[in-house]
Amino acid sequence: MNIEIFLASSALGAVAGAITNFLMNKRLDRHQRMMEMRKVEYVKISQQLSGFYDTTTPEERKEYLEELPAQYRNLLAWGSDDVLRKLMAFIKAINVNSSSDQLTKDRLYKELIIAMRIDLLGKTKLSPSEIEILGEIK
Repeated sequence: MNIEIFLASSALGAVAGAITNFLMNKRLDRHQRMMEMRKVEYVKISQQLSGFYDTTTPEERKEYLEELPAQYRNLLAWGSDDVLRKLMAFIKAINVNSSSDQLTKDRLYKELIIAMRIDLLGKTKLSPSEIEILGEIK
């Protein structure tokens, strides 16, 4: 009788372990896919935001700025809360009706980049002062 209880409990433990392992792997896989999607979206939005700087050609600027609204909508679904907040602060600062100076715009852009890095990497040792902005917003 004891051997039957031992075998039954061993089988039950093995099944429970297998189910737990399956669920954990599925959750991890979902997280990895989500982080990969965020990475792709963050790269795209970074590229498109460069359209506001004077280092892009007029053709690039036009292309990037046309794609920006769709990219923003993608980030609403995929981006972290902090990245979305930083993105909105930056977009408000570069609005033509904004009185933000170039230093403020650059600071907000750097904060956005750091928020993306923290979201993807979990942390970053990079400080805003170490990020160099190429060009000015025109």
